[in-house]
Amino acid sequence: MSKKDWIKFWAISLLWGSHYLWIKIALHETGPVTMTALRLVIATCGIAIYHRIARPTYPQKTPWLSFLFLGLFNLSVPFALIAWSETHITSGMASILNSTSPLFTMLLSWIFLRDEIFSPIRLLGLALGFAGVILLVSNKATIGSSGFILGAAAVLLAALSYAVAAIYAKRYTTHLHYSVQALGQVMVGAVVALPGSIFIEAPFTLPQLPQTWAAILIMALLLTTIGANLFFSLLNSVGPTRTLMISYLYPLVGVILGIIFLGEEPTWQLLIGGALIIGGVILANSRLKRPSTIQEQI
Repeated sequence: MSKKDWIKFWAISLLWGSHYLWIKIALHETGPVTMTALRLVIATCGIAIYHRIARPTYPQKTPWLSFLFLGLFNLSVPFALIAWSETHITSGMASILNSTSPLFTMLLSWIFLRDEIFSPIRLLGLALGFAGVILLVSNKATIGSSGFILGAAAVLLAALSYAVAAIYAKRYTTHLHYSVQALGQVMVGAVVALPGSIFIEAPFTLPQLPQTWAAILIMALLLTTIGANLFFSLLNSVGPTRTLMISYLYPLVGVILGIIFLGEEPTWQLLIGGALIIGGVILANSRLKRPSTIQEQI
């Protein structure tokens, strides 16, 4: 990856690695679907303002079907599933299960993409990164409720949903400007999630606590508005498997945030697991020579 791609990679990892913290804060007052709807509505406004300033090139024909697919499977569905899962399992367990996205992506890439190369070095990187994630949260991921199986299944479905969306975006929407991809799916995701929150979590009520609004605004404006633009820019540049390696860093970021803001003590799991994760990311993103093909574009 280029230096610019590495900057995007680490920026997304830091932003989205704090995801579980903000979810936990917001869930004290809102339901998972309502939180998702408010987040996407605000994020739509944020990206729309960015478009007014940046003025990206729009396609002649708006791919609404693609935006609907991505709005569902890259935003509304996984956001709600992960938020709901954290009412049944710990955030540590949610983070480790969500880090399976690169593995799902790798398998799907072999089937649906022709420009992904998986050398033994990259496979070793994926394995090392996942081993680091398991080690990192091994002393935090505990079964905390009778709904553990359902909560764990919800996160795994979210991880699979992210992988499916990344493969779809790489195959069908890379001709679009990355910010157009972000706005289209966030807007459609908001249109889908808002009615869902009204009917699923009736009666619909707005949060009252300042910390709840702060968490929702951070998730909407930083994690979604900025994060979605960075994500699609990176996805178009390096492909879905390398991009979704960011999920391996989520638990590492979460533990570091706990040390900084919650006074948690660093452990040997953090040191060794963090080293495995970073080493795995570097290996999986190692520069490969691609054999020449007749058709490079999909």
